[in-house]
Amino acid sequence: MESLEQLHGRDALLEELVGALERHRLVTLTGPGGTGKTRLAEAAVARVRDRREAFFVDCSTLTDGSRLAAALSAELQLTDERGPEAAVEAWLDGGPRLLALDNLEQARGIGSSVERLLGAAPELRVLATSRAPLGVRGEHELPVPPLGLPRDATPEAVEASPCGAMFLERARGIGRLRGPLSGEQAADIATLCRRLDGLPLAIELASARTRVLSPAALLRRLDEHDMSVLSRTDGSDRHRSLEAILAWSLDLLNESERRVLEAAAVCAGTFGLDLVATTSGARDVLPEVEALVSSGLILVDEELEAEPRFRLLETIRLGVLGQLGNREHALRKAHAAGVAAILDTWEPRIDSP
Repeated sequence: MESLEQLHGRDALLEELVGALERHRLVTLTGPGGTGKTRLAEAAVARVRDRREAFFVDCSTLTDGSRLAAALSAELQLTDERGPEAAVEAWLDGGPRLLALDNLEQARGIGSSVERLLGAAPELRVLATSRAPLGVRGEHELPVPPLGLPRDATPEAVEASPCGAMFLERARGIGRLRGPLSGEQAADIATLCRRLDGLPLAIELASARTRVLSPAALLRRLDEHDMSVLSRTDGSDRHRSLEAILAWSLDLLNESERRVLEAAAVCAGTFGLDLVATTSGARDVLPEVEALVSSGLILVDEELEAEPRFRLLETIRLGVLGQLGNREHALRKAHAAGVAAILDTWEPRIDSP
């Protein structure tokens, strides 16, 4: 399944992925919803088909990992009077194959089923996409980052950046933004790319709105926290809006993970473990933060200090805040108390060497 659209800014990552599939039997593309894991997997399937048979299977409706064989037999139209497991085993004996399994995060116990597939077919390679690793021995995780942002707000920088190029390709495809970019247009698009964290889905949704809204008008809507501008009526249900894909991700969290993510959302900029613990009312949030980092909902700040710092993508932060309702006031009070406690520990050291 090869996309008609250009895979902006992913050439190096695609090459890394194809190489990883040669060296590892299970490669999992990880990251939050909207980063483009599906399109990257589709591109990899198209790339390796000259070396081995390759198949792409959408697993977004699979909720029970033990039903993987049934899902595969239905998708690949495999039949065997002994049942779907026998049909899949017979199919796996057909030689070297790549099986791309898309959207596995909601399938309980999927790791065991994938491990059984690999054990039954020594020549099989599996490419999985999931918001978090599957936890299978020998798994090679390949995180999918957001698209590269413009280095500055000039027309040349916007056109050259993967994020800006994707926005312009979509906007020009529907007849908007004809001709060279003006300085004002470039500045608005560069700001929009940063506001949307370089997330491919967010860029795609925003560029579709240029049919009726200018980049400046889109920014004004986002300043008002109007997330409806990042939605559409076509496509799969959970990819029709950023709110839908965030809701999908939040539904997969347990109660303590969701509580920690909500506490992180009221923190501006980067934050430490102690502040999130105080804000959430928990004694230790390390397991929850680790799980949220694995799923791409919390990012580790690139400039690591002795005590690690974390941050949220702005799109995720605004989406979580939008779902807090009456709980936001209490969380902000707890956050303020946490910041005050940190300042109290700093005060005695202000005049020290």
